[in-house]
Amino acid sequence: MTVTVLESSDREVKLRIQGYDRTLLNAIRRFAMSEVPMLAIDDVVILENTSPIYDEVLAHRLGLIPLITPPGRYPLSEECKDETGRITNVMLVLEAQAGEESRTVYSGELISPEDPDVKPLSPNIPIAKLAPGQKIKLEAYARMGKGKEHAKWQPTTLSVLKPTPQV
Repeated sequence: MTVTVLESSDREVKLRIQGYDRTLLNAIRRFAMSEVPMLAIDDVVILENTSPIYDEVLAHRLGLIPLITPPGRYPLSEECKDETGRITNVMLVLEAQAGEESRTVYSGELISPEDPDVKPLSPNIPIAKLAPGQKIKLEAYARMGKGKEHAKWQPTTLSVLKPTPQV
């Protein structure tokens, strides 16, 4: 039984695993997708939205933006505070306005005034296109959750198990 790391980066790991039953590996893959806690936007307070995107669609798009934070900083909890009094939610704000020309609002404009280490994984995810004079102003609250609760808390977007043919 061997595990070989074929490729590894900050965002991706490619492994070759030999000598294990495929059903066991699939169970590990599914467990990682559903049980590993991740930080994601759960509540959105829209203060102003003159963009063509409905508030509900905008909130849904924000929820699917992957966020990064140092491990263990925010405990997994359904409440706003845990038993030790630590806050388990983190606020992010977005204030974007189009001037004389149309512009695209990107995920890199989401900023956490409480914790600068919390930020989108990629700053180039488009959120909305604004025509001249349109504005979006909102507060988003992220919390830890698991992928079995909603897809926004899945730690992976692509997890594949592919058998290698033996010739």
